[in-house]
Amino acid sequence: MSPLEFSPDGRWLVGVSPQTPWSHAVWELLTGRLVGVFPGPVAFLPTGQFFRLEEHEVYLLLSVWDGPEGERLQEVKVPYPEDTSLVEVSPNWKYIAFGSAEGVIRVWHLDTAREVTQLDLKAILGAQREEGLRLADLSFDPTGNFLLTVTRISSWQVQIHLWNVD
Repeated sequence: MSPLEFSPDGRWLVGVSPQTPWSHAVWELLTGRLVGVFPGPVAFLPTGQFFRLEEHEVYLLLSVWDGPEGERLQEVKVPYPEDTSLVEVSPNWKYIAFGSAEGVIRVWHLDTAREVTQLDLKAILGAQREEGLRLADLSFDPTGNFLLTVTRISSWQVQIHLWNVD
């Protein structure tokens, strides 16, 4: 989820809220009107629908709306791992990935709200690399079937891996 994003039709702009920490604001571009400020990340799906992610104590609530002022179309609750530092939702709205800085990635299927895979990058990359290993980023490809991970091994070395989650 980008800190600044246009809707696919160019009508709306989403950005980090300057007044409220950890919130995002939506503006209507034609009028400059502030539509609302939402807690947590928000984004537009390729279909033009509006996506919201709200953090609760033990779960994340993911919801899809018919635009920033429209009705809620779908919502899913998934458990929220305590050590999560990165969250990414696949563009096809099929998966959500949670990553910890220590290199553990959990991928959940959104239709079933069940975990489909867990990757422990320290174990996969070998114990000799444990000390400096940090998960720096994760991102789904445009199909939503592959997850790209960027792992920082040291201050000058990075590894990139592509995982099939389908």
